[in-house]
Amino acid sequence: MKTCDIFVFAGEASGDHLGSELIRALLSKNKNLKISGVLGPLMREENASSLLEMEEFQVMGFIDVVKALPKLFKLFKKTRELIINAQPKALVLIDYPGFNLRMAKSLKKRGFKAPIIQYVCPSVWAWKSGRIKTMEKFLDHLICLFPFEPSCFAKTKLEATFIGHPLAKKIKEYQYKENLFNFKKPVLSIFPGSRKNEIERNLPLMFEMAKKHTKGMYDIAVSCASKNRIPLITSIIKNDATLISSCHNYELMKASSFAFAVSGTITLELALHKLPSIVTYAIRPFDFFLARKIFRIDLPHYCIANYTASVRMFPEFYGPHFNKEMLNETLSFMLENEEELSLCKRRCENLQKIFEKKEPNQLSAKVILEKALQ
Repeated sequence: MKTCDIFVFAGEASGDHLGSELIRALLSKNKNLKISGVLGPLMREENASSLLEMEEFQVMGFIDVVKALPKLFKLFKKTRELIINAQPKALVLIDYPGFNLRMAKSLKKRGFKAPIIQYVCPSVWAWKSGRIKTMEKFLDHLICLFPFEPSCFAKTKLEATFIGHPLAKKIKEYQYKENLFNFKKPVLSIFPGSRKNEIERNLPLMFEMAKKHTKGMYDIAVSCASKNRIPLITSIIKNDATLISSCHNYELMKASSFAFAVSGTITLELALHKLPSIVTYAIRPFDFFLARKIFRIDLPHYCIANYTASVRMFPEFYGPHFNKEMLNETLSFMLENEEELSLCKRRCENLQKIFEKKEPNQLSAKVILEKALQ
């Protein structure tokens, strides 16, 4: 088997996006680099050698994971063998923390000498903080997308570098399509998530509140993540809102005056568009109990945009706090209070400043090449 300079592993779609940009950045710094690994479809379009396809690792849902365990164990061993045989000067493991940390541990115990770099910090600031010791022991460098993450490792020997978030650069350079919509009024947009249970638990109340408070003064638009979610969303919104494909999310954000969103990365995208929003995440009482009492997840902010900004930029409602009374009061206050909307936009601008001078792809490539040449 041929050896390589950099071995890159991506086990899910988010890693494929990051990986493709990373490979391009690495080759822009050294076109003679030999890059190989477990690659997704976007990564395979770059000048890198795919030894195993990322799609082999795709498993959704707890039941499917249990069924796929024998296959995943085989893939783990196969990937480990590919890495060892490739004799890379550096190994880059993207996101996928459960698998990646086990891989790093397994490789180190087998005498693997090349630096192991984890690209995307696991959410140790929210839960599973015990991973910090594991990461210190088996990783050589950590590449972080958020500014607060390196401080989690300040008391360890693990080097952690904040490179900025690729989404910030993407939005800054995004070419917006014109004249996609035919809205006649200001737009209140709803981003209800992509999973079936997210939509079922969040969208009905979001939509009810949106209709009640806009009173015909706004056009309501709902983002739809995939074709197979159209029947579910349509059953909730009927003919009272416009359904927009999520591939036009940025155009919708630009066209909107206000938004509802299910918590997730979407909140960072909304903040970078300076769009005042309310963030929700409806979960079952038992799940809320587990999060608070068993896993002891108790943060000042749960929405990643608020957590990054260290301020309540967007009102957020989780678990028992996601109810009609609280949403009703908050939405009414925000839509009728221009000063509050202006404050929200100023806080969004401050968040933008955290990321705007960063070049995440170039910085990550620089870190990796420095480690490979040590």
